[in-house]
Amino acid sequence: MALSRYTGILRRLAAFIIDFLVIRCVLLVAANMLFTFLLSVLRGDAMLPSTPEANIALAWMRFGMLVCIWIAYFTVFEASRLRGTPGKMVMNIQVARTTPAPRMFPTALLRTLIKISPILLFQAYGLWMAAEYTRGNFTAGYQLMQAKDVLYETLLVYALLLYGSVFYTKRSQALHDVISKTMVIPAAGQSQMQVWKRVVRGVRFLRTACYRPPG
Repeated sequence: MALSRYTGILRRLAAFIIDFLVIRCVLLVAANMLFTFLLSVLRGDAMLPSTPEANIALAWMRFGMLVCIWIAYFTVFEASRLRGTPGKMVMNIQVARTTPAPRMFPTALLRTLIKISPILLFQAYGLWMAAEYTRGNFTAGYQLMQAKDVLYETLLVYALLLYGSVFYTKRSQALHDVISKTMVIPAAGQSQMQVWKRVVRGVRFLRTACYRPPG
């Protein structure tokens, strides 16, 4: 295959930003509303005490729910016949395997777990640190805070290695593509220029819809 058949970093980054906005502004908002409603019902019926341990357990439950949303979003879309998330569809790109396989779901799941692991580790560490302070375990909380900078720097290096391989691999593959034996390629139907024109029109539409002049 010619190198031009593979998708570069800009379109992949734009697709991820779109997906992030969909998850953050639609799915997570809806999930948080449902979680808040269930929490109010349980506490209203005195089924859930308002104690530090209960609050920590709820925080981890909420984190688990958000993790499931992230994993399900990318895995289901990329394992479907669409072979891509809404962000990838907007950018007219899709996920393809580099080797034949009877089922795409295990591949999409592996790809997703590796891809979002830096984000999940970052959030999980922050939650762990907050949980220790909530328990009143200030010594452990302080130790975690002291180690935070080193961990975050390590996660940053890991993320750069994970995503930066797009620049130097033959098929413009990130590390999660290489491990899961996948690649991201342009979908048929539109040229790269047409895709970017559509994105610009979408940004202009959002700016017009969201901006209200004073007065």
